[in-house]
Amino acid sequence: KSQATTPGAPKVTPKCWLVIVPRGSAEDENVTTPFAQGGSQFGVVTSPLAPYPWSNRIAVPLEFTPLDNACPLGKDERRISGNDLATGAISSWQPALCAQSGLPPYAYAPVGDDTARQQLTSTASGGPGMVVVNEPLPSAATGGSPVVYAPLLSSGLVIGFNVERIPTISAPQAEQFLSGVRVAKLNLTPRLVAKLLTQSYLGQVRIFQTPPDYGWVAANPIDLGSDPDFLQWNPEFKLLRVVYSRNFSGLSLPSGNTDAARQLWKWILADPEAKAWLDGNADAWGMKVNPYYSTSATLNPLGTTFGDPLPNSFPKSDPYCYQAPAINSVTPPIVPSQLCGTDWMPYSRGFADSARIGRVAFDGARIAANPFPTSASTTWNRDGRQNLGERSMLTLTDTPSAALFGVQVANLSRAGDNGADREFIAPTRQAISAGVAAMKPGSDPNVLEPDHSTQKPGAYPLTMVSYAATLPLRLDVQARADYAAFLDFAATKGQVSGYARGELPQGYSPLPDELKAQLSAAAESVRTLTAAPPVVTTPDTTAVAQPAEQAPAPTGSAVTAGRTTTAARPVSNSARSASSAPPPNSEVPTSSEVVAESVPTTEVSVPAGEESAAVPQGPSALTPIVSIAGSRLAVPALGAAAIIASLAALELTKRPRRRAASPLIEVESK
Repeated sequence: KSQATTPGAPKVTPKCWLVIVPRGSAEDENVTTPFAQGGSQFGVVTSPLAPYPWSNRIAVPLEFTPLDNACPLGKDERRISGNDLATGAISSWQPALCAQSGLPPYAYAPVGDDTARQQLTSTASGGPGMVVVNEPLPSAATGGSPVVYAPLLSSGLVIGFNVERIPTISAPQAEQFLSGVRVAKLNLTPRLVAKLLTQSYLGQVRIFQTPPDYGWVAANPIDLGSDPDFLQWNPEFKLLRVVYSRNFSGLSLPSGNTDAARQLWKWILADPEAKAWLDGNADAWGMKVNPYYSTSATLNPLGTTFGDPLPNSFPKSDPYCYQAPAINSVTPPIVPSQLCGTDWMPYSRGFADSARIGRVAFDGARIAANPFPTSASTTWNRDGRQNLGERSMLTLTDTPSAALFGVQVANLSRAGDNGADREFIAPTRQAISAGVAAMKPGSDPNVLEPDHSTQKPGAYPLTMVSYAATLPLRLDVQARADYAAFLDFAATKGQVSGYARGELPQGYSPLPDELKAQLSAAAESVRTLTAAPPVVTTPDTTAVAQPAEQAPAPTGSAVTAGRTTTAARPVSNSARSASSAPPPNSEVPTSSEVVAESVPTTEVSVPAGEESAAVPQGPSALTPIVSIAGSRLAVPALGAAAIIASLAALELTKRPRRRAASPLIEVESK
């Protein structure tokens, strides 16, 4: 139904409803029709729009996200780049931000976290002024420019699954009635996830029933559904069988390098069961890790320790490739291209793509033989979709993408929770909030990172907090104002969950109050941060080269550590002495103050009638011009005369300088 508008009136979005009309018996529905006397012989023949059935209708209003672009085309944009975890939220915020007057469009480009950090610190023009990452920037990469971190979003990594029940013949009748219905619950431990990531199930290395000559794979199950380690936590699968072992022995994984991948490996390696299995120890049922993923350098054929350093991706390290026989039906015969691990289980383009693959049970692997190839590159076509009612697909995605595509997600146990009564936690909003509360500051005190040593009940172990990072002092005033406005919106309306434009999409958990406060404070810092004024000091006094046999310094001067200082230069009362020098990170003095370098002092003699003064043995502070008594000029004059006399004596006698007696004092300048 569309609502018409009059000319000049505001635009009204058309409204749509899903109308459900319950139907009754033929005796009731066919009244007043020629079929009324036939009873149920003819069935219900009236239209659902007839007055009687229509009066019982159930109307469900439908709303759709507008497809048009709310941001004006051709306007200068503020670039933001960052990880895939923030894509859903920023896509929802963009139209609401564009609706506010005075703000530019904000363009978000999903890239890997490492790439985002490099783009932020790059001096090339056109780069983003703000990035979204999960881990802080290396301190050496900022060139001393202060970084502002703003907690932006909290979400989680999940194992998505689309598994439909295929009961075994011996399954009870109650299970038979559920044939074709999707499995609702899946429990996974860190060790089980490690098995799915390391090509350790037979279904990952056996391509077309041809397994490689691997001794370690003999005792390994074909897929997750036949693994006793999995069945102990998911007993219903003892009554089910799996058709698609290829997709139930591994995960559809996103490509690229991300902080999220590093955090997932960190969770696995923090679990004693998973770590012992990765070290090469078989589990209780004899399953062993694929040696190419072993954390033991002696077992790993590459001679390296997997996990050191911590991976930030999901590598397919096993080198096995399947070679199909030559196709002799064409002339000349064609030797098919090899099928390797990345062909057997292709990567997805990101978390959203992984969720889509899980929902439709189709990963697009090119493993179906082409009966009419024209070259080696055309010998393989895309495999078909899995059959409805028999699907079994596992993917790695994030909570917003899983919510967007309606993918069910597994419950995970915490690292170190290895008891028989371990807790399996679903990635609900409350569990993600508890996961945020369990985090601790990492290498940067302003950035929280998961702490898997904390056994906080109810905390989802793969909770992720995404941070906006920027270098305000490298931006102009307008750019800083625009990025600060973005953070202001994220801290307020952007943390309200909902389905409308500008609200926080499903799958994200609103930030707790303390992180919202940090986000607001970060926005103010982006807007107002100023560079600290440099500390003003004077250059070192120039030391004079002194011959080995030079006479003692004239009265009123002192030679210490190769520097000459005189009492003829008084220190202003406004200068800070060494004892009152400010500690590091203390408040910068005002421009009316002069800071003296913190150096030792020594007592020097001065002419009669003058006060004794402590003079710094190093760079002197700048002092205001003061009147100097004429008598004070005598001391420098005597010192200069002594130096000239000594130099003249050297020139006349031409005696060699004896370095052993007194080292030559070099002239210093800063």
